[in-house]
Amino acid sequence: MSALFVARENAIHNDVINKISLIQTDLFDGISPDNKFDWVVSNPPYILTGDLPSLSQEIRTYEPILALDGGADGLDVIKRIIENAFMFLKPSGHLAIEFGYGQSNSVQRIADEIGKYSDYLVVNDYSEIQRVFCCKVKKW
Repeated sequence: MSALFVARENAIHNDVINKISLIQTDLFDGISPDNKFDWVVSNPPYILTGDLPSLSQEIRTYEPILALDGGADGLDVIKRIIENAFMFLKPSGHLAIEFGYGQSNSVQRIADEIGKYSDYLVVNDYSEIQRVFCCKVKKW
């Protein structure tokens, strides 16, 4: 079952299907910067390539490697998203990205280096582990 199908079913179930747009693309490829969004939300691959063999068998069997492998430092896709998301967000639009254990400071540093974001917020998961980075596009 595709992720987009599940997202659509969830949107119907939560009565928000008419309030959101679901788009299948490789990050921002094929999306015109003329399209501006209120939010960009992503659960990208963030597991270090070297850690993939140590994942539990059920994760390695259930999830495609493409959805898990974040590169040598786990940040390859996260960097691409932060480098580009601001171009597709409305003024004061928001970005939210899930990241892996211990990656919070690195994700914030990437956003700092890009210089297009403000109002950082890191949200913990139910185990009180830092898990989601949120920010806004800076007003210019």
